[in-house]
Amino acid sequence: MNRHTLTRLAGLLVVSALILTVGCTPPPKKRQFNNILARLNADLGAAAKDFYTAVAPYGNGVEAQPGSVQGAFGKCKEALKKVQEVFDDTKYPRGSLKGITLRLAYKEYLKAQHSILNDCFAGIVSIAQNDKMGPGQKWAGINPLLQDAAKLEKEAYDKLMEAQKEYADAHNFQAK
Repeated sequence: MNRHTLTRLAGLLVVSALILTVGCTPPPKKRQFNNILARLNADLGAAAKDFYTAVAPYGNGVEAQPGSVQGAFGKCKEALKKVQEVFDDTKYPRGSLKGITLRLAYKEYLKAQHSILNDCFAGIVSIAQNDKMGPGQKWAGINPLLQDAAKLEKEAYDKLMEAQKEYADAHNFQAK
């Protein structure tokens, strides 16, 4: 091999190494992984609470503030999108079989969150925007959707909490 070929090979090797390392982050440590998922849950919870607050007046026979339900729905969509992006980029900790289980449980939990958003919350927004219905009629349509959302949430959350407890037990720390 001549010098020119060696230089090109060395350059190719350096470029290949850079391409492989750019964007590659090491997996989180066990406690970090748990904390990442907890923060993601807090973000989703805050957005959902705002949505329920926006819808609550209908339960009292009062019309909600114009645009409040749609705005809260938009916040839920944005929060779920951000959470999904962070989750997709988060690996499970090395050497943790329970980390794999917890990550899979969280993946299923996020599927349930997408169903709640698309099947329940979107329907609630449609009802809230219907000018031909009064607050009582709207609540009659909204309440069953809220119950469906609560059922979906509980099932997914219970499975997630079971996996989280096993994860915490396996790694000797307490969940808060």
